[in-house]
Amino acid sequence: MNYEQLTELFRIEHLDETAADVHGMLCGRIAGGQHLEGTGFKQAMLESLGCEEEIIDNLLEPLLDLYRYSLARFNDGLLAFQPLLPADDAELASRVSALGEWCQGFISGLGDSGLSNETPISDEVAATLEDFMAITQAGFDDDVAEEDERDFMELTEYVRVAVMLVHAELAGVDRHQVLH
Repeated sequence: MNYEQLTELFRIEHLDETAADVHGMLCGRIAGGQHLEGTGFKQAMLESLGCEEEIIDNLLEPLLDLYRYSLARFNDGLLAFQPLLPADDAELASRVSALGEWCQGFISGLGDSGLSNETPISDEVAATLEDFMAITQAGFDDDVAEEDERDFMELTEYVRVAVMLVHAELAGVDRHQVLH
């Protein structure tokens, strides 16, 4: 399922979160070492999204598919992980906004996975999380230049690689849990 399809499902179900935000949250939970299965997945979605149970019930299969797909990308050894963002032909301003939403979701997902201020993390992961906080504030002027596209592509690649670094460090820490 791509960004646009998931966005449409969320619109139909009146879910306030964006596809980028939800994918970031799922990836944050994965990177934080949390494995979600069965009813634990549904409960985690209720807690993270703070919406009515009926909405989660209606979106459960697509969300679970997205979670499984993302988990597979983290674990495939091919470095194939990509944040779920609007297509390349979407306006740059909407892609920049979505990347900020994705980073916000990722940070929230890490917190939901059990990461706290007391969790020991490397300087690299701490710097990554600070960078992600800065990206959540990113905005864009309407004047699009070729270097803006290049800068966005570089920033997206940074996020992609940084997420895999965070996952490599945190997913193996013995504080993760399996929610059934």
